[in-house]
Amino acid sequence: MKKMLLLVVLLAGIGQVKAQVEFTALSLSDKHPRQNQKVSFVYNKKFSPLINEEGVDVVVYEFTSKGLKVEEPVLIKKGDLYSGSFTVDSNTNAVLFGFSYKEEKDNNGKSGYVVPVYDAKKNIVPGYYAAASSIHNGYGEYLTGMPNSKEKSWSVLEEGLKADPSVINDNSFFNAYLTGINTNKKNEAAMLIPVALDRYAKKGNLTEADYGMLSSWYARQKNKEKSEALASAMKTAYPNGEWVKNEAATVISKEKDPAKKEVLINDFLTKYPTTKET
Repeated sequence: MKKMLLLVVLLAGIGQVKAQVEFTALSLSDKHPRQNQKVSFVYNKKFSPLINEEGVDVVVYEFTSKGLKVEEPVLIKKGDLYSGSFTVDSNTNAVLFGFSYKEEKDNNGKSGYVVPVYDAKKNIVPGYYAAASSIHNGYGEYLTGMPNSKEKSWSVLEEGLKADPSVINDNSFFNAYLTGINTNKKNEAAMLIPVALDRYAKKGNLTEADYGMLSSWYARQKNKEKSEALASAMKTAYPNGEWVKNEAATVISKEKDPAKKEVLINDFLTKYPTTKET
């Protein structure tokens, strides 16, 4: 009961944090970009660390529900202004701009140029929060050199829960949320995480990804029994799921005999031919 109360208090105590959509050096044609929308942008070098550089380069990183999409829009220069455009992917949840020139980078004062994607009613799409959290917790540093911030990574998840409490039932959000608890609530994590896992597992209609995520987290909590039970339930519920492909890939990676490995690889490619997505 104490564990459940602590989790409820944590959820209830979440304050409002607004996603940053206003920048000094960057302006967008629409402050509420939507999926499938063409968005134009203007970058003013005069208000950035690139002010003394000869030029500007940009990379647009779209965090989609199917993975990372990378674009390099052509820039048109007019004085200190550099303009370009791109079309937001139909699965994009968040956009990260990376402005640089040679070794010099502009990270918007270490906060990054992180832009939410909105729906037709100008509400931030649910997938934004987990995507933005990951940007502040590793991806931003890797892609653009912006520093990691466990505080910002956590606060964006708090923002998501405040905007829509049901987002906790989203696989990506929940996974990011547990990671945030591990990082920001270390003293309470041992109590909070098992309670959160049990609540999520009881929501019903679990996807294959849900089973896999829960099994992994229970294993991290050293609860072998629940971890193995969920892995078994996943295989029963999804006999032809993605796990079959993953296990086949694991067998290939463990095979030491070159001839046998080649046979396994050929068999794998026959069953799972490569596509543009893979």
